[in-house]
Amino acid sequence: MKCKLIAAFSAAVFPLTGAMLFAEKAMKAEASPASAYWEGVEASGAVVKGKNCPVVVEKETLDLKISTLPHNGKVEHEKYAAAVTAEYSFYNPTDSKVDMSLLFPFGVFPSYFMPDGLDDKVSAVTVDGESAECRMRYTYVNAPYGFEIDKDIERVQDEIKQDSFYSADMPVKEYRLSLTVPEGKDVTPLLKIKLDFNPQKTRVLFPSESETRLSISGGDMYASSYLREAREQTFVFYAVGEAFFSMAAKLYSNDKEILSVDSPVAAEMTFSEFALSKRSNTSQVGDIDWYNAFVDMLVERGGKDGSVDGFELEEKNLMRWFEYQMSIPAGGRAVNRVCAPLYPTVDGSRNPRYEYSYLLSPAGKWADFKEIEIKIDTPYYLSNGSLDFTRTDREDGKGFTYSYSRSSLPQGELTFVLTEKDAVESDFSVFGKDFLLPPFTWAFIALLVLSAVAAVVTVIVVVSLRKKKK
Repeated sequence: MKCKLIAAFSAAVFPLTGAMLFAEKAMKAEASPASAYWEGVEASGAVVKGKNCPVVVEKETLDLKISTLPHNGKVEHEKYAAAVTAEYSFYNPTDSKVDMSLLFPFGVFPSYFMPDGLDDKVSAVTVDGESAECRMRYTYVNAPYGFEIDKDIERVQDEIKQDSFYSADMPVKEYRLSLTVPEGKDVTPLLKIKLDFNPQKTRVLFPSESETRLSISGGDMYASSYLREAREQTFVFYAVGEAFFSMAAKLYSNDKEILSVDSPVAAEMTFSEFALSKRSNTSQVGDIDWYNAFVDMLVERGGKDGSVDGFELEEKNLMRWFEYQMSIPAGGRAVNRVCAPLYPTVDGSRNPRYEYSYLLSPAGKWADFKEIEIKIDTPYYLSNGSLDFTRTDREDGKGFTYSYSRSSLPQGELTFVLTEKDAVESDFSVFGKDFLLPPFTWAFIALLVLSAVAAVVTVIVVVSLRKKKK
């Protein structure tokens, strides 16, 4: 009897154990360096600054030529060839000339390595075949939530931002506190700085590299940071606006005070000087764009307690825009072409996938939109496309042309995946896009199947035992 119970238990447990081991190996495989992931760039079409523009788009043509892909987290300067050419056929139905200021957002820099100056060889803007004077603009974009055309276009301004709190001449105090871990201490000492200020009139800023943690106790804010090495360490933080009422810094070990720290050394500057000092000396971003992006970043990251923990702004994380001018005579037409680089998000799985995204919805901002035609020319295989593309072989036999056309603006955005090897949808996911990566998918399926087998075997053994007992 005991042997039969053991057999029933084994029949139920061993398949499940096998599936769990399979899943564990799959997860380890997925976590290997070969499964690296790099964030790409989300591009968009041309939009007009201002509101109530009467211009009609008679036709938009998107020509995406993707001849090369980024490999191992980098692109090669001379060989990389992937760009989109957007052509707009505009019509002015009014009795007056229309002067337009257009913006074409083409994304932040990708997270993989890209040589300096690569974009300069790709980017171009023409109006009726003539090169248009183009100005590069930059704005802050809240990366985790992506690009929002209505919100982000308002951030392109020709004057410094008038924020409800931050102003260019507002005083800023930079505090520097240097100290060394006392000798003979076995535990990691904790530096705690008690800050007394009015959060309605002061913002406290901590750089990302400070590793400072904020906490509130007894109605006061404390900035805490561990001293992890036996060397002199410098802590930097800023008070924007009204100065602190008081400040006290102490060093603790096991919740016991071991050292009272001297007051930090303070330097004063204006907020404008402070914001521009955080820009790299080699940056291409102008004063106004950088200042406005810096303010937007602080506003986005600020807390209700008056603190901005881990503030940081880098040029590579700013949204880039082409800005240029166009004029269309009364009842006239004009053709505008914009060429911009394409950088996919790279998922280096078993069959690496390259995910492209191009926003179509901004075209709905025009007075009317008549027709769109999209063509993707590439030697690679397309799958998971958001639109119904028709594939034809190229005449040279070295790839494919994927085509799509519609007599109105399609719903949603343009997204698609390219792979170097031919693949079907199930190679990526069996429950929808990005639900599970391949190793997890197979582990999940194996677990379901083996659990079902274990359940059936257990039922059969238990029924058999009951019959014999009777």
